[in-house]
Amino acid sequence: MFTDAAVIWGHPAAVLTDNGCVYPAAHRGGRAALESELLAPGAVFNHSRPYHPQTCGKVERFHQTLKGFLARQDPASTITALQAQVDRFVAYYNDVRPHRAGERMTPRAAYNARDKARPDGPKTTVGVDTRIRHDVIDPGGKVTLR
Repeated sequence: MFTDAAVIWGHPAAVLTDNGCVYPAAHRGGRAALESELLAPGAVFNHSRPYHPQTCGKVERFHQTLKGFLARQDPASTITALQAQVDRFVAYYNDVRPHRAGERMTPRAAYNARDKARPDGPKTTVGVDTRIRHDVIDPGGKVTLR
């Protein structure tokens, strides 16, 4: 999914994540796949301070807004129906709803108006020792971690 986004939007100069178990892998003696994908073109990979969700406040606020939207919808009976609801929200959020900051521009208009920062750090090679997880989500939404 990250590589698909990078093809469309380009690689970011940096990424900030929380400390969810899928992001940092140094404590397990290696790198996570996302970290390797970011470091390969020279991007910077940062983690927020543990137990400090304010560091990722913008995405936390987005999640709160998305949850509020979904709470006002009829409950989705399938993963496909839920995905359609999320897609509808994201299209509205990015392309229709003007934000209070930024001259009431939509997020897409603000994004398109800016120069993009691109990776400029040292490039690394993704090693053969990089472990990639292949988790499975069944049609009912149950995740099986491998």
